[in-house]
Amino acid sequence: MAEKESQDPSETHAQEHPLMCKIHALMPIEVTCEDCEEFICSDCVKESHKDHNWQTIQTAAANRRRGLKRSLTLIEENGIQRIDRKAKRASEVMKENEKRCETEVFRLQKHFDAIVEKLDIIRKRHEATLKDKLESKNAEINKIRSSMERKKNDIFQLVESIRENTSTMTDISLIKIHRELTKLLSSEVADIVGDSLYFLRHEGGVIDDAILASMMGTCFCAELEDPCMGMNYDNKTCLLKKKTMNK
Repeated sequence: MAEKESQDPSETHAQEHPLMCKIHALMPIEVTCEDCEEFICSDCVKESHKDHNWQTIQTAAANRRRGLKRSLTLIEENGIQRIDRKAKRASEVMKENEKRCETEVFRLQKHFDAIVEKLDIIRKRHEATLKDKLESKNAEINKIRSSMERKKNDIFQLVESIRENTSTMTDISLIKIHRELTKLLSSEVADIVGDSLYFLRHEGGVIDDAILASMMGTCFCAELEDPCMGMNYDNKTCLLKKKTMNK
């Protein structure tokens, strides 16, 4: 048990309003237990704190007052300077973190642009397929249209010939011309029925949010030692990592 230290009569300080012990009624709190860091009364010292290192509150305060000036000087010389260094380092790390974040955002944009570029290649391939089919189909239809134009001219010539030569035309000639005109008209109908439209279509695939998110990668937190304050505890710093779909 620590010995009681007598109060230096030269030490004067403001007296606080006495507090009363909650365990021992009407007993003023006059002692501080250094081991438990509690303020207690003299009865507490005899009971639950009898083997502890204790002092009267006045003695403990006097001891602290004697070393207070030196402690404040050390705080100003070492503690505050150390805090300043850490604060400066914190500012430097904040700027470094901003640069790292900008780098990761740039990587994200680059990855996004690469995905868009590949999607654009696929889009152009589909577009080329659709346009090639259009050219092929329109080429077929253009042949039919040219044939129809020729048949139209042939029919027009036959009709004009019949009008102009009906009175002088022999029966056999009239029958031949009429048969030829009938064949031209019937073949025209067949061509129109056999005409085909452009049936190639593009069907969009499923736009799945999970697949798109997987393609874009993910942000994750890496466990790192705090580079800012120089202390040994973990600090989570967010980094960006791309993951391919086959992962």
